[in-house]
Amino acid sequence: MAKLTTVTYLSRMFFRLYAPATCVVASGAALAGVGRRMVDDPAGSAITFTAMSGYALLILAAALVWVSTLRLLRWKSGVAPSCFVCGCLLQAERESRHGISRRCTGCGKIHARSGLIRAMR
Repeated sequence: MAKLTTVTYLSRMFFRLYAPATCVVASGAALAGVGRRMVDDPAGSAITFTAMSGYALLILAAALVWVSTLRLLRWKSGVAPSCFVCGCLLQAERESRHGISRRCTGCGKIHARSGLIRAMR
């Protein structure tokens, strides 16, 4: 019988950081493929606006992966703030009805601006 694997807080954090880049890569690859098929040029030297926008989305996805990787490297080195419940990376500060808060990318707990967040600054 196969053992069911559970999703850990770290795997949730990685998924939440890299999911936008994955969606942008998929749409960019689809647009680039459709744009290349639209061209009647047998040599494939002509390029359409659809293919150009697909390539632009692929460049955007590479930038998103780069930013997410930098955030993870900062978190791993201890520079970025982390959750005191699970230890995962905290998202950017947001204004909420309780003041400034951060959401954990792993467990999803909302950390309101208290002495813990002020001490991280």
